[in-house]
Amino acid sequence: MREKRTQRKKYLYWPAQVVGWLVFVLVVLFRAFLTPGELNREAVISAGLIFAFGILISHTFRLVLHRLQWERRGVLFLLPRVFLSAVLMGTMLILLYGSVSDLFLPTIAPILVFDDFELLVYVSNFSFPFLLWLAIYFTVKAFENFKREEIEKLELKAANSEMELNSFKAQMNPHFMFNSMNSIRALIDDQPANAKEAITTLSSMLRNTLLLGRKSTVSLSEELDVVQKYLSIEQIRFEERLQVEVEVEPGVLELQVPPLMIQTIVENAVKHGISRQKEGGIVSVRCWRENGDLMIEVANSGRLIKQKGEKGFGISNTKKRLELLFGDKATFELNEMRDRDKVVARLTIPIQSTKQYENNNS
Repeated sequence: MREKRTQRKKYLYWPAQVVGWLVFVLVVLFRAFLTPGELNREAVISAGLIFAFGILISHTFRLVLHRLQWERRGVLFLLPRVFLSAVLMGTMLILLYGSVSDLFLPTIAPILVFDDFELLVYVSNFSFPFLLWLAIYFTVKAFENFKREEIEKLELKAANSEMELNSFKAQMNPHFMFNSMNSIRALIDDQPANAKEAITTLSSMLRNTLLLGRKSTVSLSEELDVVQKYLSIEQIRFEERLQVEVEVEPGVLELQVPPLMIQTIVENAVKHGISRQKEGGIVSVRCWRENGDLMIEVANSGRLIKQKGEKGFGISNTKKRLELLFGDKATFELNEMRDRDKVVARLTIPIQSTKQYENNNS
């Protein structure tokens, strides 16, 4: 869908360029028509030169704007630069058009022979169409950016809603609840205190899962709290078959992450890794800072098994949410280390982009 919108914009750009500059030169010719004796063959050629050079300069400058990414900047940044750019482009048009006109169109008043006042008049006249062009260009871009941001917010909201629903279903499905409640039931007679604690943990985890799923981002500390509650319940179920290791570098707990993203990956590690191992294994979670990025690694004992006809909402949803939040600045990798009988999922989240996203949604 986005590719179609991009192609449609490309198709509209050139017709808009041609029509815009054609209207401008028609106005110039109409003014010449109103002045007796000025509308002649060379006047038409002169208008054609303005048309051609105007498109050449404006299109070249558009490429420069795109490279400098001015379309993403604010109004206060753009206002002085738009004015100076219009003057610069107007001056370039004077030099290009004037050079050809003065040499080959003798009946047209000389352009490059002027006094100070005439220079000011020429710069004003030739800069005006570029100022108008820039105003229209950035207005259209601002509208497109607004629409794109609204669409991305809707897509992110839909992805978060899907993630929350699927995550809640995963925790509330009969298999999970049956095993959890049976594990807790086994503790009631012999270890009533542990049974009470397990019920409290289960209730807290389910409540936090719903609360976190409604936020745009949460702190790593909040996310890991849900993860550890989930793993503590699963340890009751698997007993000594499940070992847990959590290693967090100091200073990263307050960094923002997408809610329940790590939780989803950990669930997959238990479901597709530990539960398939007769002897059980280890689920480890590591978080650290590296080159301006937050690195999150979830590893589990076992092999990477691809289920036929099963995509799994966890992986696809994780990739989609990362793309919506951070574009191509974030990555998600899932690899198998056969020599160590381990599957490793690694998230790379740009710290600065996370802070900016949090500020924009606060």
